Amino acid sequence: MMRKTLRWPITALLYWESSPRPLYSLKMEISCLNLIMIFKSESKKMKKQPYLFTFCLLFGMAQLVLAQNPQMVKDINAVAAGMPNVGKQAVVGSILYFVKEPSEIWKTDGTSIGTVLVKHIISASGDARIDNLTNVAGTVFFSANDGVSGKELWKTDGTAAGTILVKDIFVGSSDSNPEDFTAYNGELIFSAKNEAKGIEIWKSDGTYSGTAIVKDIETGSANSYPHGFKAVKGVLYFSAQTTANGEELWKTDGTTGGTVLVKDINPGDDSSTPDKLTNVSSYLVNNGVLFFRANDGTHGLELWKSDGTTAGTVMVEDIYVGDASSSPTEMANVDGVLYFSASSADVGRELWKSGGTAANTVLVKDIFVGSESGFSSVFWVVGNTYYFRANDGTNDWELWKSNGTAAGTVMVKDINTNGSGSPSNLLNIGSTLYFTADDDVHGRELWKSDGSAAGTVLVKDIRAGSNDASTGFFANLSGSLIFGASDGIEQEFWISDGTELGTHKIIMPGHTFGGEPRELVRIGQLIYFSANDGINGTELWKSDGTAEGTVLVKDINVGSSSSSPSSLVNFNGTLFFSATNSTNGIELWKSDGTNAGTVMVKDIELGSSNSSPFDFEGIGNRLFFVASKSDSGRELWKTDGTSAGTVLVKDLNAGTDSSTPTRLTNVNGTLFFFIERDLPPETILCKSDGTAAGTIEVDNIGPYVRIGSVAVMDNSLFFTYEKVSNNYWLIVKSDGITTTVLDVGYQFYCSGLTKVNNTLFFSANRFPEGQELWKTDGTVEGTVLAADINSTGSSRPNSFCDINGTLFFEADDGVNGMGLWKSNGSAATTALVKGIYAGNSEINGIYNMGGMAYFAATDGLHGRELWKSNGTTAGTVLIADLNPDNNNGFPGAPYYTSHFASIGNTLYFVADDGQHGFELWKYTPCPQGFTATPTGTVTTHQLASETVISIAGSPNTIPSGANVIYQASKYVQLNPGFKTDTGAVFVAKIDGCN
Repeated sequence: MMRKTLRWPITALLYWESSPRPLYSLKMEISCLNLIMIFKSESKKMKKQPYLFTFCLLFGMAQLVLAQNPQMVKDINAVAAGMPNVGKQAVVGSILYFVKEPSEIWKTDGTSIGTVLVKHIISASGDARIDNLTNVAGTVFFSANDGVSGKELWKTDGTAAGTILVKDIFVGSSDSNPEDFTAYNGELIFSAKNEAKGIEIWKSDGTYSGTAIVKDIETGSANSYPHGFKAVKGVLYFSAQTTANGEELWKTDGTTGGTVLVKDINPGDDSSTPDKLTNVSSYLVNNGVLFFRANDGTHGLELWKSDGTTAGTVMVEDIYVGDASSSPTEMANVDGVLYFSASSADVGRELWKSGGTAANTVLVKDIFVGSESGFSSVFWVVGNTYYFRANDGTNDWELWKSNGTAAGTVMVKDINTNGSGSPSNLLNIGSTLYFTADDDVHGRELWKSDGSAAGTVLVKDIRAGSNDASTGFFANLSGSLIFGASDGIEQEFWISDGTELGTHKIIMPGHTFGGEPRELVRIGQLIYFSANDGINGTELWKSDGTAEGTVLVKDINVGSSSSSPSSLVNFNGTLFFSATNSTNGIELWKSDGTNAGTVMVKDIELGSSNSSPFDFEGIGNRLFFVASKSDSGRELWKTDGTSAGTVLVKDLNAGTDSSTPTRLTNVNGTLFFFIERDLPPETILCKSDGTAAGTIEVDNIGPYVRIGSVAVMDNSLFFTYEKVSNNYWLIVKSDGITTTVLDVGYQFYCSGLTKVNNTLFFSANRFPEGQELWKTDGTVEGTVLAADINSTGSSRPNSFCDINGTLFFEADDGVNGMGLWKSNGSAATTALVKGIYAGNSEINGIYNMGGMAYFAATDGLHGRELWKSNGTTAGTVLIADLNPDNNNGFPGAPYYTSHFASIGNTLYFVADDGQHGFELWKYTPCPQGFTATPTGTVTTHQLASETVISIAGSPNTIPSGANVIYQASKYVQLNPGFKTDTGAVFVAKIDGCN
């Protein structure tokens, strides 16, 4: 007899068979501790035998419980994926640091295995606004918002531990907004603001104490807006603004005393607005001169230079003579000579060069002869050659180059002989210039050039055909080109050595594209949905909840093209939907779940044109829907599932004009819907018995109205609509004969009609309460405010769901943020279940399964993830952090409600774990608890509670021949008196279900 209560911890599996060699095993792939325990069995064969127990310890037990139960059903799209949503980068040696939007710092050495997450900056779901990645002596500085300190100065050494906030410059949650990062003398120079100073010049050596304001140029809380930093011969020049001098040229050596105004170019408080600061220096000798453009108030915006002294800061040349501006731009150093574009009255915007004097500031070539402009805003320097985009009036915008002479300024190649090649994103690696261009055959793709026409070639047609690969984000990493491109799936990281074979994606280990399941519909024991496996396009799929049973039903549009099934609906056990194949347009289809049984019902609009069926509503053996036909417009149709039985019900707007039926609703066997007419403009409530004669107008709702939500109660249709003329909303009911206005005067919003028992709840906005929870019993007197949840503003109730006779919804009481609420229709019964997040949580898609509310939300620590609630605060919990890098595991609106379905006690949903994209998942909660008293013959499997099984009773015996399973989430408690007879099998599963 056992003298002691025994408990097995979470995630253990204990298997006990009454035999001479009992077996115990625990399912865990972590460090374990073996313990020997002695059981005394009533069976002679089991007397005082030692049994080995393996107890497994895991730090962060709560995370284990959360992560164990939801399972991805299948990685439908198993095509290997690269890195999406990239931007902003900095190179340190052989490592490229970059930003994966919205809030992650990553690094790569150009290989798949070497492409890794450095750190997720923000602890909650949201945009960290990472920017300004800058390499300063091997440390990457950047600006970011961690959700606590505002947008501040950060740094990284390539490790998570070494990726830290340098200093909260503007203390608290406000932003210091560091900008204009520049490496100077081994430190970072930038602009920022704090609570006492405005936007001023700062510096940092990467430490808290070494991060300080350089000078308060515009004293106090006013801003000097320093920007445009450029180092020339050890001096850092920039533009800054003061009340006394306006925006002028300044310089600094990194000290307060050495930060001074160079010259008030436009005297007084007017601004010369210097920008485009450029260091022009010989490649071999550091003899740099600062060139820039400025406006002295007399000559317009012209070319200037400075040696750092007031006297040495002068206008080089008044290119556009007088007070007009030549507006020099695209300024670049070519071995001590400034190349730039400028405008003049006689030649337009063209290519110029300057050696720093008026005499050697000259037009290089009038590319588009005459006053038209031949120069565009794209340029790059390779050695002694200046590459740029230009138009000579004959070949449109193409790639040009110049050596500074008219004869040496020529088009490299006419890439697009039918239009503009429009080269952009120029970057050289060695003597090879990489860029993007469109040759009118392959779309915008990656090109390279050695400066000759023959050597200017397409590197690779990344997105096959004439579509654009959307290439961009160029960086030189150890002699290879890193760039972003799309091969038709999504924008990802690519690498190239300049050859077609050597141009490929950087595949993320274990990462695949999402199948993007949509419109989950249950029929029997199967879930139907549309998905894309990366091979057959978006097609019709089904799942029985297993990977093996999750299969393509039919490749309707054969090959990689998509049939794009939509408007999926279960009609009497058959799936109906809209889809297109290679021959017909978007038409009505049906499926019994087999390939052969998935067929087009009828080609309503013959040929490749679309009838686009949608808004399905079944009544009896008829499925009503809306479809278009060229001779009748968009009208009401019905089908019995056969081609012959798929017919137009009635052409309500006779001829080719459309009545555009909407809100098809079954009201006790009669179809109600709304139509629109243009002349005169009016919205009409109609009903139909499925015949042309029985399809009639019920009531003219009025001109210029917008129908909101609809619901059915007491054999009547309830609906809300807006009078567009004054933005006032009304709630109305109709039994098909009489239309009654229940209430008027709701401002801006009245929607969300949801039936709970004999009450319709809705959200409406009325002064002075704001947008709050309302209800109606179908009478004028019974249409009243249910609860003023936010007494100081609008609670914005939304996402209504009936769960066992109680309304669950989201609302904001002004204190707890958007939280989960419930109501039985009175102010007293309207209560906060749980404030999920004091910020803007936005609960989405509340779904009822087994009396539990399931929804997606963020709590400020995790992204948008799966939650559940039993209506209590303690019972409202995060089920799983499916995307643990704090990204959103769930897709955004409006897909939530169509992304939940259930079979029995299993919830099916669509989520992204950060590796597989959006795929089909399932979750089975723990069953309810019980106390087991195994007396007599116990042969069935017993399921457990969410907390504990307590096995009680005396005698407490599992008899011979029994095969019993107990399953719990926390422990199985074996009380004194427990024993097994010879030949009995007892299994205790502690699975950590949630």
